[in-house]
Amino acid sequence: NPLLQEYTEIMPPVIDISGHAEAIGFVTIGEGNVEILRKIPLFARINDDDKEIYKTGFARYYPTIDLLIALKYYDVRPGDISVTWDSHVTLHNARHPVSGKRSDVIIPVDKEGNLDINYRAPHNAFPIRSFVDIIDERIPLEYFTGKYLLVGITASGASHDFWISPLGGMYGIEHHANILNTLFMRDFLYAIPEKFIIGVVLLSAFIAGFITYRQKFVISSIMTLSLLI
Repeated sequence: NPLLQEYTEIMPPVIDISGHAEAIGFVTIGEGNVEILRKIPLFARINDDDKEIYKTGFARYYPTIDLLIALKYYDVRPGDISVTWDSHVTLHNARHPVSGKRSDVIIPVDKEGNLDINYRAPHNAFPIRSFVDIIDERIPLEYFTGKYLLVGITASGASHDFWISPLGGMYGIEHHANILNTLFMRDFLYAIPEKFIIGVVLLSAFIAGFITYRQKFVISSIMTLSLLI
């Protein structure tokens, strides 16, 4: 997909983390002068210094960390994903954690491969715990049983990872929490087709014109009757 977000390099995590990770995905959510963050690409396209990549036109694709977590949630292998650019990403034979039944999960994306984030929780709505309290064992590890733990920076001034959402400003890790909620709950937003919008506009114009015409006809009839009288 030529419209997919492209990068020239990747910055992997330190080996102490990546060496023990079950999967690695990109975490970038905000780019450039984004005023309000409303969507996120599910894949990134990497063109690095490998000359063969430039010669052949091929590039590597990396999924977002949120999509990888969703694969774990739905018990889907990476090989069981199919992508239809400008339409949807399908997780085949996904296991729904509550019912245990398996069916495809279809994630809508736009022509650039972006998922529209359905924000449900504003800043500080998700439980936030201090990493120091965990290290010092003031919070027992049992507290996190059955939960997804997202680790990120929320200290003011310690990071530029703070972005505006439709619900207000929040840290990057809170954006990821809303993204995961969208994927887990299958609470997707769907774009209205352009043809439908054009049809509604034309129909509205026709109705408005017809009403205006009828009003003029009625007013003219009343004036004619008053003159006759």
